[in-house]
Amino acid sequence: VGYRVGALPEIVGDDALLAPPADAEALGALAASLLDDPGRRRAVGTANRARAERLFSVEAMIAAYAALYD
Repeated sequence: VGYRVGALPEIVGDDALLAPPADAEALGALAASLLDDPGRRRAVGTANRARAERLFSVEAMIAAYAALYD
C-alpha cells in the first residue's frame, strides 16, 4: 500500500492499494484491510510476483534490450 503520488502508482500497480496523498486514515485502512484478509494478501503477493517476473526478469530485460537494438 502507499499514497497515490510520484512513481508509487506504477510501482504498486493496483489502484485499490493506493490512498490519496497525505490521507493517513485511508492509508491505515488499506494496510489494516490487508492484515485482516490473508486471502487477499496472498492474491496481491501472487499478482505482484507475476508482475515482477513479467516486467523485471532477466528474460524481460533481454527482450527489452533486443527490442531497443532492433
